[in-house]
Amino acid sequence: MTIEELTLSDMTIDELIKQAEDEWYTDRLKADLAEYKREYKASNRKLELSPKEYKCLCGLLCNYSPVEIATKLNNTKQSLREELSQGLYRYIKMLIEHKKGLSVEIQWFSIARHFDDLEYKKKPVEKFKWTLKINLEAFSKEEQEDILAKMKNVLDDYSIKLENINKGCILLTFSSSQQAFEQAKSLFEAGELPELLGVPILDVQAVNTKRIRTQEEQEEFANSLLRTCRREGYDWVEFSQILDILDAVQQAYLTRKEAIAAAIKELLSSNTLLADVSKSGDPEDSSNDAEEEDLYTEFINALNEEIIDFYRNT
Repeated sequence: MTIEELTLSDMTIDELIKQAEDEWYTDRLKADLAEYKREYKASNRKLELSPKEYKCLCGLLCNYSPVEIATKLNNTKQSLREELSQGLYRYIKMLIEHKKGLSVEIQWFSIARHFDDLEYKKKPVEKFKWTLKINLEAFSKEEQEDILAKMKNVLDDYSIKLENINKGCILLTFSSSQQAFEQAKSLFEAGELPELLGVPILDVQAVNTKRIRTQEEQEEFANSLLRTCRREGYDWVEFSQILDILDAVQQAYLTRKEAIAAAIKELLSSNTLLADVSKSGDPEDSSNDAEEEDLYTEFINALNEEIIDFYRNT
């Protein structure tokens, strides 16, 4: 079970409603179901879904089972099943059959899919990725669930997901609306976020989610650079070294590090690749004259520009 699924089970009914309203056109769906409720009851007056029916609908849209919904509503499982069978399920069946023009068997786990087919679900909004760096040596599953639940409440965004945990420095990667990130950033800068979440926070940063290059593209480009090195006489340069450089550059772009060109040049000039060597091909020879140094610097700069262009042109 994922972090998100574990936290979903702890959501209150009000939080479920908020999530359903964020992800579905609940006003339109509620109005359409109310029409079939009126038709089913053969009523001449306008009817609406009851508050309880609406809560059940939101639970079903969030893929909650009747048993889970009954627990949220403090109902017995059997009584809620009977209520759904005699009421909401009938309105749902009538709406779906009318819209689709075919007979369907209503089961709780297929309801959301049917409504998605009928375009009651909102188009997914592109999520904004950001990281939260916390000052803890260990981070238990219970603490993960707790901080995610608090984050949703503090930022009033129940679609927030905890995407990844880097345990080296406990760097949490979240996806949410951009507005939620900006609010988290503001609360951090005001010194309020650590107290609200109950954990010591070192930093809040946006993540650049723009696609850089696939692994296949990087390997193809690394082969191209390797051929260039061989052509220029740097025969000891290895494919794995170039890949390490490209991985580091990609991470620099993903984390929006400044002075990328300087970082690349430093990587290229490090003694793991081309530093302190002559164009003659002997890494032990340190007797470079001025002309060789100039050629070496020119070659480094050329590679530097080539790598920058490779990541810039995406």
